[in-house]
Amino acid sequence: MSNQQSVNFTCPVCGTKKNRIIAELNSEGTVNRCGNCGLIFLLPLPSREYLREYFENKYITNFKKELVSHAKPTEEYRKFMAPINRLRQSVITKYCEGSAILHIGCSYGLLLDSFKKTGWNVFGVEPGKSFCQFAKSSGIPVKEGFFEEISDDYPEDYFDVIVLSHVLHMVPDPKIILQLASKKLKRNGMIYIELPNTIFSYQTSLANFANKILLKPTRQPFGMPLLYYYTPRSLNALLNKTGFKTVSLETINRHHECLEKYVARFINHEPGKKFFKLLMPGIRYIFRIANFFSLIKLVDNSVCLLNRGATMYAVGKKRL
Repeated sequence: MSNQQSVNFTCPVCGTKKNRIIAELNSEGTVNRCGNCGLIFLLPLPSREYLREYFENKYITNFKKELVSHAKPTEEYRKFMAPINRLRQSVITKYCEGSAILHIGCSYGLLLDSFKKTGWNVFGVEPGKSFCQFAKSSGIPVKEGFFEEISDDYPEDYFDVIVLSHVLHMVPDPKIILQLASKKLKRNGMIYIELPNTIFSYQTSLANFANKILLKPTRQPFGMPLLYYYTPRSLNALLNKTGFKTVSLETINRHHECLEKYVARFINHEPGKKFFKLLMPGIRYIFRIANFFSLIKLVDNSVCLLNRGATMYAVGKKRL
C-alpha cells in the first residue's frame, strides 16, 4: 500500500486525513496513526466476508485449547471468565439500573447468563455460528450476524445497557456501531465498552525495554484481528462523536488476582500442602507472600492511574 493511500484514509474517530504509516505488515498492509486523535489502525481494512469467516473458524485459535472448543466452553474457560464477568457486571450495575441488556459480540453468552440470573432481560448478537448455537442451547436469545446488519431486528429506545466487550477494535466502522447502539438505547441509556490497551500498557513498554537490552526485535503487537488500537483520548473522542457522554474511562490490571488464584490452587494440591507444612514453623514467610501480593496490587493500581493498565473500559451515557 502506498503512503498516499494511507494519507487519504479518513479517521473514523475524528474525521481527519492527517495519517502516517508507522509500520509495514508483510501480508496485511500497513499500520497507520492519526495525527489528530492518536488512533492507530490497519489498512486495508478486511471485507465483511473475511471477518465472518475469521470469527467462525480462526478466532477460536487465539485461545488455549484447554480453555475453549468450537462446541462449548470448557470448565477451565468458565473459571477463567467468572471473575472477569463479575467485574464487568459490577461496573455496569454501578452506573445503570435497568432490566434490558444487549451484548454485541456475546460469544458463548456467559456474561448474559450472569445478568439473566439476576432478573435482567438479556439479548445477544454474535457473528460466530458455533458461539451462537451454544448460547441458544443455554437459553440465551442470540441473533447470528453483525450488529450493523441485523440492528433493525431490535426496537429503538428499548435497551437500558448495551455491552461491547472486545469488539470495537475488530469492526471496520466503529462509528456506525455506536450510532446504531445509541438509537437502540433508552433515554439516559448506558453503553459499556471494553478494549485491550495493547500498545500503551506498561507490560508492552516493559517488554520493548527488555528486548532492547537483550538486542532482540521490538515487539510488534499489530495484526488481525485487531484493526484499531485506541488510546483513552481517541476512545473518549469516539464516544462524544457518536452521541455519548463519557461517564467513566479507566484502565485496569488483574495481576495480583491471578497470582492469588494460582497460589491458592497450589496450596490446595498435595505438593502445596506439604510445602506450606514445612513453612509453618517460620510464619514470617507467609507474611512475605502477603506483602508481595500487596506490592503487586499497588503496582497494578498505580499504572492504572496513568492509564497504562492492560485493559481499558469506558461507560458512556446516551445524550438527550
